[in-house]
Amino acid sequence: MRIPFYKPTIGNRVQLAANAVVAGKISIGDDAVIGACAVVTTSVPPRAVIVGDPAEIRSCRGSFGHIYYDGMEKDPDRQASYGSSEMPTPSADSFRDDFQPEASGDV
Repeated sequence: MRIPFYKPTIGNRVQLAANAVVAGKISIGDDAVIGACAVVTTSVPPRAVIVGDPAEIRSCRGSFGHIYYDGMEKDPDRQASYGSSEMPTPSADSFRDDFQPEASGDV
């Protein structure tokens, strides 16, 4: 007897942290965050923050403060998901500038 193999459907701008397991015929909504080592076996709504084993919804803030990419300030899908034309997240360029390694003379 052959066991059916189901694939999950992952939405846009979803953050999957290290060792997260997403299994089964489920869907992960846009802008969701799946925490490290979470085991997700049921569908996840858009903007949900999921953690734990078994996975539980801890917040509905979404991935807006976690995912950065060029042009995100003008991305109509991201703005529609956020529900506002003015998003409080920094630009991708400022994110990169904030996390540049410091030059040190102590090499």
